[in-house]
Amino acid sequence: IAHIAQFSIMVTFYFALTIESDSMINFGLYGVQLGIFLLIANIIIIMLTFRYAYKSYRKQSKFQIDLEEKALKSEDARSFSPNKFQTTFDYIRLQYVPSSHALVFYYTTHSQALKCRKSGIPALKQYHGIPLSLRSPYETTPRDLEVFSSFNNDNNENNENNNENNDD
Repeated sequence: IAHIAQFSIMVTFYFALTIESDSMINFGLYGVQLGIFLLIANIIIIMLTFRYAYKSYRKQSKFQIDLEEKALKSEDARSFSPNKFQTTFDYIRLQYVPSSHALVFYYTTHSQALKCRKSGIPALKQYHGIPLSLRSPYETTPRDLEVFSSFNNDNNENNENNNENNDD
């Protein structure tokens, strides 16, 4: 849009210069005729700008919808067996996670997971960020489950407190 605006300014100044210098009189064009032509040219430029902006908006909206459809797929895994977890995550590690990266896990309740899909994973001050684990569900220990359960309980309490504060 900035390029189109610059073009519009250039055309406007060009015609203003020709009107001021009376250089188009030799061609039979006078100030009023050039002014009308300038008005029409600027209206066309503005219409093209709106058309371009609308097309860009539609393209970006479609891209965003496609991205959300791809990125936000989730599956309720509470009923998965340990073997199902292991085979699924081993496949993901081999196919999609380069050796320079790590697959991390964020354990939360199902309702919190649905909220995280829209607003992201909450970083809480008392945990100095986001508690993640390198252990997949089939590798968790009872201590891991205890830590993540306490985090989820604290997180739910914080959300309830925030909701109460927002109601005031």
